[in-house]
Amino acid sequence: MHLSRSEAQCLLDAAQLPVALTGLPSVGKSERGRQLAAIGFEHLECDTDIAHRLSAEYGIELNDVDDVAGWMGMPNVQGFVNREARYLYHEAAVLREVTARLQRAPSNIAVDTTGSSVHVGQKIFRRLQSVALVVYLEASPELRDELFRRFVERPKPILFDRFWRPFPPEPLDESLRRCYGNLVEWREREYPRFADVILPVEEVPFDMDGRSFLELVLDRL
Repeated sequence: MHLSRSEAQCLLDAAQLPVALTGLPSVGKSERGRQLAAIGFEHLECDTDIAHRLSAEYGIELNDVDDVAGWMGMPNVQGFVNREARYLYHEAAVLREVTARLQRAPSNIAVDTTGSSVHVGQKIFRRLQSVALVVYLEASPELRDELFRRFVERPKPILFDRFWRPFPPEPLDESLRRCYGNLVEWREREYPRFADVILPVEEVPFDMDGRSFLELVLDRL
């Protein structure tokens, strides 16, 4: 949503300001969503919604992002391409549905998107941007390295898409680092294209409360 600060404040006061949080996995989107929930926003965790949809489709118990990570596996395992395609299918469906809902009835809601949200395509994301204030939490180079370490130690569902290109006999850890780096580089060119506000994560203290975070967002408009 292309808003001035005063326009955003009016929508907030009327409980009609949807905020969509975007960025790489583990940059703090869910934490910001919870902080906004603490000041009265609804918190929609897209990861959880996708997990429930996959659970229903496959008849298995998938309750959260960790369950989905275990189900999806690493990009070198058999069946990964099909599983990431189903994940993306449900991710697109979640974003289409929340967009349609907000078109009918705007509300104060924090839409906590996944790191792979930019893979759903420009058309779907532009529609989301037309009904929500999109806030991109931008990772620093140092944080990107830390995020890769976290990914290897505790994988989250990551769509490698066309960026998984191992070069045998390259070791798996080197393939992951190189392909992950290429993926992140592409995503970080895409996120700003669909953002109304860009916030470097180092400018957002982890313990900042929801009201202060929201003020910081509005001050960037």
